[in-house]
Formats: sequence, structure tokens, C-alpha cells
Amino acid sequence: MSEKYIVIKDILAKEHHWLGKDYPKGQIVTRFIGATYGCISPRGIAILEEGGVFIELPKDSLQLLKE
Repeated sequence: MSEKYIVIKDILAKEHHWLGKDYPKGQIVTRFIGATYGCISPRGIAILEEGGVFIELPKDSLQLLKE
């Protein structure tokens, strides 16, 4: 089962040049499980996007949801 995270502070595309959209506080996102080929920095987490692709979101803006 993939880990789920909640966005704990707004992640804005204007502050993170690689993002194509904003991720508002409270949004639930799913961790990407698969090869990232070194694309994710130590400060980020790979998050699954539509179409099976991944993007990096900052760790300090996410909190792991306990099941």
C-alpha cells in the first residue's frame, strides 16, 4: 500500500519552479513507489501524479498520514 501524505502548508508553483500547479494545505497526496533515477533531492519526496508520473514536493510541507 502506498503511503499517503497531507499537505500541511501551501506549496505554490510560483515558489517552486518545477511545479505546474499549486498544492493547497489539506490536500492528500500519494508517495510514488518506483525508480526516480536520482531526480528527487534529499529535501523532497516523490509524489504520484496523474498518468503515473512523479513530482517532487518538499518534505517540510508534508506530514505522513497514519492509517
